[in-house]
Amino acid sequence: VRCEMFEAYVSSEVAFKLPVEINAITFHNSAKRIFALSKCDLHFYSPAKSGRRGYELENVAKRISRKPIQQLKVVDEADFLLTLSDQVLSLHSLVYPFPVKAIVRVKAVTAFTAHVDQKNNAFYITVASKRKFSILKWHGDDFVELTNCDLPVPSDNPLVITWSRRCLCYAVRDSYNMIAMTYNSATQAWSGENQKLFPVGDVPCILDISERKLVGFTRGDIVTLRSSSMGEKIHGTSPNFSQDVRFTGTLLSVVNDGPYLVGLLSKGVVEIRSISPSYLIQTISLGKSVMLAPALPGQVCVASSFDVWLLDAHVHLRKNVGHLVNERHFDLAVQLAECGKLFNESEKVEIKTQSALNLFNQRKFEEAFALHAEIKTNVISVLSLFPDLLPERFAARHSPAASDLAENEKKRAMLALSSYLAAARTELAFTLEQHNKAKNGEKNAALLSKEDHEKAKTELQIVDTTLLQCYLKTRPMLVDSLLRLHDNSCSFEDAETMLRGAKQLRSLFILYETRRKHQMALSLLKEQAALAPNSDPFFHGVDQTVEYLQTLGNSHLDAIFEYSKWVLAEDPLVGITIFTGDETNGDLARNLDRDRVLDFLEEECIQAVIPYLEHVIFKWEDESARLHEALLEYYARKVKELLKEYTHAFHDDQNVIRAGEEEGDLGMYRRKMLKFLHHSLSYSPNKILVQLNHYAFCEERALILGRLKKHEEALSIYTGVLHDLDAAEEYCRLYYNAADPVDSQVYLHLVRAFVCPSDPQLGTAILVSPDADLPTPTPNVPLAIKVLSRHADKMDAVAALSLIPDESSLCDLSASLTALVRATAQEEAATSIRRALCESACLRVERRLREVSSTRVLITSNTQCVNCDKKIGTSTFVRHAQTGEVEHLFCHESSDRKKIQV
Repeated sequence: VRCEMFEAYVSSEVAFKLPVEINAITFHNSAKRIFALSKCDLHFYSPAKSGRRGYELENVAKRISRKPIQQLKVVDEADFLLTLSDQVLSLHSLVYPFPVKAIVRVKAVTAFTAHVDQKNNAFYITVASKRKFSILKWHGDDFVELTNCDLPVPSDNPLVITWSRRCLCYAVRDSYNMIAMTYNSATQAWSGENQKLFPVGDVPCILDISERKLVGFTRGDIVTLRSSSMGEKIHGTSPNFSQDVRFTGTLLSVVNDGPYLVGLLSKGVVEIRSISPSYLIQTISLGKSVMLAPALPGQVCVASSFDVWLLDAHVHLRKNVGHLVNERHFDLAVQLAECGKLFNESEKVEIKTQSALNLFNQRKFEEAFALHAEIKTNVISVLSLFPDLLPERFAARHSPAASDLAENEKKRAMLALSSYLAAARTELAFTLEQHNKAKNGEKNAALLSKEDHEKAKTELQIVDTTLLQCYLKTRPMLVDSLLRLHDNSCSFEDAETMLRGAKQLRSLFILYETRRKHQMALSLLKEQAALAPNSDPFFHGVDQTVEYLQTLGNSHLDAIFEYSKWVLAEDPLVGITIFTGDETNGDLARNLDRDRVLDFLEEECIQAVIPYLEHVIFKWEDESARLHEALLEYYARKVKELLKEYTHAFHDDQNVIRAGEEEGDLGMYRRKMLKFLHHSLSYSPNKILVQLNHYAFCEERALILGRLKKHEEALSIYTGVLHDLDAAEEYCRLYYNAADPVDSQVYLHLVRAFVCPSDPQLGTAILVSPDADLPTPTPNVPLAIKVLSRHADKMDAVAALSLIPDESSLCDLSASLTALVRATAQEEAATSIRRALCESACLRVERRLREVSSTRVLITSNTQCVNCDKKIGTSTFVRHAQTGEVEHLFCHESSDRKKIQV
């Protein structure tokens, strides 16, 4: 733009027609002083006193350097003045007469720059000398060179150097260069890589535009702006951002005074241009000015050889901002309003609000919403741009703003809006979270007022509901993640309507799940599973319903029962996992009311009862009598059911099916039943005995009779029905207990069962099949004798022999008698050994007592306790056998000694 826009700066004279020639100027910000250098003399000007505007000469410091000074710089943060004279860099105090405090011990300095690290308040200078860079730190009263910086060697002696963030920029005769510095935490060293940029113009100049994270390089009539952020995006641009600001003539000097670049052209013309957007703002002609220097924000010093001016942007600032707003140049208006303290926050926000609306109307949606986010515009006001997205109660208050957007533009706008709303909901959710933490007593958390809390909740609901609409139309893949947020506040009714309208049934299920609308979620799962394969594959089968039901817990047991019916009907084995859980939610299933679950399964899915009871008892180690007895009952039912289909080939000497030896499921269930009867201690034997009234449960009844200590009846099954000596002996081994008056007689009962058998059909031992013809039992003396010979040591020998018929031959009894004699002899030998051991122990104790009693302990009036050094006297004492030392009994008991022989 070539035409001038407005009068940005007003010039005023600081010094006019000086008697000496000015070589350099600089500005001392903190003292608001202008320094003008004339060879070796320093003139400094301060604001005029007595209320007059402008500046007046305060003093002149004569010969602050022996030789003419080529470069001058004030370091405000450190209150130092740096001068370069005859390739020697000196540091001066800023107190008149500006004495030299230190001389940098680097020879042949061609250029320098200085900066202060605000984090650690450290002052650094960087100097170029003999094609080498050196970085020095002010320490105490002198500069110390840093040794942990490895900088590339420049191709020539640098003419100008400047730091911009972590980039060292410099100019040699033929090119500008940039060194991006990186820090290696392992070696604790800085290093950089040199990047050659482009050729240098007639007058090399480098600008640090820190507020924009940019650095500028002059080339003829152009200032080229580059990013100084090493890969970061600046203002929405790429990391390789580059922009040219073109002036109307060759630049002799240029300074940055945001938002302007102030350039000095030939014939004393000062040209002011804005950076972004790049406009020609003003042209000022100031005699034969030849140099510029930055001053306070909004001020620039201009000097000719004998004159000094000050350009001030504050005089017409409010007028200029109003002009820019009227002309709809909002970007520049915002930048100017941010300068200085002329505008309060509300005025700045108003300008930015108008700027955001202008950007929106220009279809720059991302920039518009970024500006709204910056000034924290009320969300509902922003959403008024999209009245069709607002709830009716809010939309009625605002006129349509985005309804005239084309379809593609509306989609771009909603994409930008969704990004804005996502950031807004994060901030609102954090505010509410902090409020809840403060309510719970957590420190460093802000508590909202009741009104602000309700307002924040309402805004979050509107934001989430609108964000859901945006995602459905522009980014459907993000809908589920939004709904899964633990603090999602979408209006449930609106969200449900939107999701059904968009046929996003999987997302609708997530909405029901996260809002704990269990009936709705389970109904949806059931309905969609019934529509397979015409529904979303997500709903096919029973897996989703099972997983959902597993998460409900005992408080929703009725819902679990209602919606597990169809799952059990489809797949009982999978359905049973609803009540047994898995690794992730096993605790919820473990806490379900097991009695109610059992009642439900008995009514709805009988084939699931046994797997459920086995899981509860064996995995969860439930010891409930009801569940143990129920499992045995269903084992018995299963065995009875399978027996009807089972065909067994009987041998001539068999008339009863042996438990657990059957093929297939029958054998498996009988083995399970026998094992459970043996190991479980929670069932009532009498109750189970009544249930096992089937003729086939021989061994099962025998085990229960053993639990009831009815050994004679149990053994009559093994001897009179099963005819299995090995099983009978195993039974006796299982129940034999020498210390129990009943169980100690079990082997004797076995002998009696063979010698004097009872008819099992006459007692409660077994109910036989109506088709079975069990013979009347007859004595089996040989087996009785065999038992006697094997287990003579586990029974009363006299009682056992008295059971053997008198007519039995001694030859038949020889093995038994031998066993009895051997057992008696072994018992006698064991008794003799025990007696001898006891006598030996008694003798040892008596001998030790005599030894101790014969020991003479002499206690005199001088005998002292080794612990407390007090006299023993007539106190009870302890003597250590190994050392002969004595101590009080009390001291002995309270000491830490571990091994003491008394």
